[in-house]
Amino acid sequence: WAQMLNYTITIAISAFFVPHYLGGLFWPALQHGPGDVLFGIGVVATLSLSSATTGVVAYYSTAVVAKLLPSDLSIALTILIFGVVSGAAAGYLAARIWNGNLKSRFQG
Repeated sequence: WAQMLNYTITIAISAFFVPHYLGGLFWPALQHGPGDVLFGIGVVATLSLSSATTGVVAYYSTAVVAKLLPSDLSIALTILIFGVVSGAAAGYLAARIWNGNLKSRFQG
């Protein structure tokens, strides 16, 4: 549970700050909407895909290589699907909480 919270915070911070940081360095269109929003969505998608890939590799090494879990395709797909969906939902909720409650406190 704590690891998922850590990952959610990382996604939220990355989606908010990476577009503006890169916009200040290389691409001014990322400093304002809709460029920053679209790029932030891309950051969330990339981090989710990276997490899913890492999860598949970790599951494969545990279930198939080390034979610690039964290597059933339906179990692997269920873990992958629920992992991606829960990561996307957590990122969405973190963005909603930020925009609804915390943004006004930190941006004056």
